Amino acid sequence: MLEVGRGVCSFFAGGCAFLAYQAIIASRRAGKITNWIVGAAAGAWALTFIVRQLAALALRLDPGVRRAIFDAMQMWPVMVLFPLTILALALAETRRGTLGKRIAFLGDISYSCYLLHFPLQFLFFAVITSFTLDRSIFYAPWFMLLFFAALLSLSFCSFHYFELPAQRLLRRRWS
Repeated sequence: MLEVGRGVCSFFAGGCAFLAYQAIIASRRAGKITNWIVGAAAGAWALTFIVRQLAALALRLDPGVRRAIFDAMQMWPVMVLFPLTILALALAETRRGTLGKRIAFLGDISYSCYLLHFPLQFLFFAVITSFTLDRSIFYAPWFMLLFFAALLSLSFCSFHYFELPAQRLLRRRWS
């Protein structure tokens, strides 16, 4: 149930980041606010790394302290770190032009990723359970890398061989 709550919080945190972006861009002090937001995002990442290091130390000390740090850090990335980072990157790109031209393909395939991730998760789950493998495999880092490699590959193919041709066809018909 925690995962559903995290997903709902992520959705609304992203919406709030977009609303903040629109308000900041419309402001007369957008430049100063952008600098502050970028600094806050950098500080939030630094704080995250420091707290993670403290959590690693606490791991050796007391299970109660470790659990308190873990509980406190559960929603931090979802509610603060990721939305703040996305807001900072969007504002910086708006002020300075394209920052991530080399990774722009991720934006191109994002809709395909969105559409394909759930069916692919379902397929992975069906295959793993049909072979009666231990479900703890889903928590292995290599399995996550495998999933994302498959997702990004499928999304790239979907974008280039379905979305782009469909866009061209629709544009020709309606232009």
